[in-house]
Amino acid sequence: MKDKLEIHSKVCGTFIEMVLEKNLPVNISVGRPYREPNGSLQNPVELEYDKGNKQLVYKALTDSINQTLEME
Repeated sequence: MKDKLEIHSKVCGTFIEMVLEKNLPVNISVGRPYREPNGSLQNPVELEYDKGNKQLVYKALTDSINQTLEME
């Protein structure tokens, strides 16, 4: 499966670290960051993984969002 997302740059960094740390079965391609009108820095991201791993990948993404919010 391939999913295209727009992720805040801090969340993106945390997500990549988590994927590497847990050795999750997902390929991540990160595009060029851009600034939203509200000033936040966003990254276009493409995730590629087997369909059976979708829940695992999105759990890591959710955990990354929560972890990033706790750091602020």
